[in-house]
Amino acid sequence: MAAADQLVAIGASAGGLEPLQEFFDAMPADTGMAFVVVQHLSPDHPSLMDELLARHTKMRVARAEHGMDAEPNTVYVIQPKKYLRILHGQFQLTDQAREREKPPTPIDVFFESMAEDYAERGAAIVLSGTGSDGSRGIRVVREAGGRTIAQDVTAKFDGMPRAAIETDSIDMILPPTDMPSFLMGNEDEEGIRPSLVNTTPGVYEVLEVLRERHGIDFAQYKITTVLRRIERRVQLTHATSVRRYLDELERSEEEQDR
Repeated sequence: MAAADQLVAIGASAGGLEPLQEFFDAMPADTGMAFVVVQHLSPDHPSLMDELLARHTKMRVARAEHGMDAEPNTVYVIQPKKYLRILHGQFQLTDQAREREKPPTPIDVFFESMAEDYAERGAAIVLSGTGSDGSRGIRVVREAGGRTIAQDVTAKFDGMPRAAIETDSIDMILPPTDMPSFLMGNEDEEGIRPSLVNTTPGVYEVLEVLRERHGIDFAQYKITTVLRRIERRVQLTHATSVRRYLDELERSEEEQDR
């Protein structure tokens, strides 16, 4: 089976098991996404994370192996004492000791590789944990166009989510039970900034450019999802409005393809 078109990476540490279980309890099993759980694991004890998560999802749960494809509707967990990366949709494992990074930052390492490999098709989530692992990678994911989420006040240990939020690179701050809806584009109209909703005429002109370029009528898609993705491109191109972004879009076939 080919690698999934969309990849969701979830970083967790202390206090992370409960939010992970809540997340997968709420996530449907047939989204077509692949999920990677990167947790800080003890080097001295075998991990039972795959068995624990399998009780909370109908998706296949597997330990990520070197060279394995990130298949859709599958949850992958990291192995102890390993760094996990992804390249061309396949997992790459290396020994943490060999890379000599102290303290190890497996969440940052995977987020950064996902940003390079999946760009805007990737999403990064930071759950409960101490320290700041994930905050460096969150910036890279956001810059690549991917979506970013941090756990809200429900986090038992707020060090990691707080560090991620302080980067100003987080799209949404949510409880784990609400994260699946955001990933699937099911958020309400109130989830979109009023400033963008007010520019809807410019949005439909953007959609017309894309229809002419690619023959796809995005006006038939869920408007909240379309608005969110246009807003992201507005931010990444440093345009001050959708109208300004439209000027760039009309000039650049590369931006139209993005």
